Amino acid sequence: MATYEDGIVRGQNWARHADCGDELRNLQALRTGKSDDAWYKWFIGQDAGHSAFKRIVQVLQPQTSGSQSDVAGFWRNAVAFDTNLPQRVVQEGDFVRGFSDGALDVWKRAGRSGERGTERPDEEWLTNEGGPSSQNDT
Repeated sequence: MATYEDGIVRGQNWARHADCGDELRNLQALRTGKSDDAWYKWFIGQDAGHSAFKRIVQVLQPQTSGSQSDVAGFWRNAVAFDTNLPQRVVQEGDFVRGFSDGALDVWKRAGRSGERGTERPDEEWLTNEGGPSSQNDT
C-alpha cells in the first residue's frame, strides 16, 4: 500500500506549490457525492479503456486534448520534485487515488472544500459567501 501513501505525499505537495486552484475545484467536483466505495472504484475502473492515470488529468484539465503528451506533461510537472519516483508507480490507480486524496486534503485544510458543491459545505463558508444562513435562507 506504499503506492497510495506515495501518492498522498505528492498530491499534497502539488496542491501546496502549484497554481492549481481550478484543477482542485474540478477534483472536488469529481469527489462530491461519491461514497468512499464509489470513489475507490473510480480509480480502479476503466472508462473507454483509459486508466485513472489519464482520466484524472482530463478531470483536472478538461481543456486539454487528453493526448499522451498532455497526460505525460501534467504528471511530469506534478511530480517533478521527485526524480526517483518510477513512472510505473505514477501510473498505478492507488497512486493516482492517493495523489487525489492528498490534494483534496490540502484544499480542505485551506478552507476551500465548501467551494463548488460539496456534500457538507463549511457553515462559515456558507455565511461568508452569501449562502443560506439564519439571515438569508435562500
